[in-house]
Amino acid sequence: MAAQGARRFTRNILAGGTSGNIIAGDPLEYPGQPSQVQVAIAGDAVGLNATVRFGNEVVFGPDGSIAAERVAGAGPLIPDNIIVEDVLASSDRLSIELSNPTAGALDGVVWLSVKPV
Repeated sequence: MAAQGARRFTRNILAGGTSGNIIAGDPLEYPGQPSQVQVAIAGDAVGLNATVRFGNEVVFGPDGSIAAERVAGAGPLIPDNIIVEDVLASSDRLSIELSNPTAGALDGVVWLSVKPV
């Protein structure tokens, strides 16, 4: 069965740290069919960066700057904070990594939507 749907992921990234693929292990990591993918990300403060990959192709980043949440705890606003909107091939792995080059910990909230095309 092919994976589809929308999910919200929240991660705390320590100062100078990187999250690794925050959707690792989720069925949406490998949708298994051509899919329309939307990724929106917001941080609890300015300074959070992200890298989004479709297979080996970087489609956002590397280390692209992410906007801060407009309302604390609300996460990204749709469609304002969408950073990626593209088609993922059926054999590709989806990877979303957050990094924090600042001197303090930051929270990142990712909204991910995957729909078959």
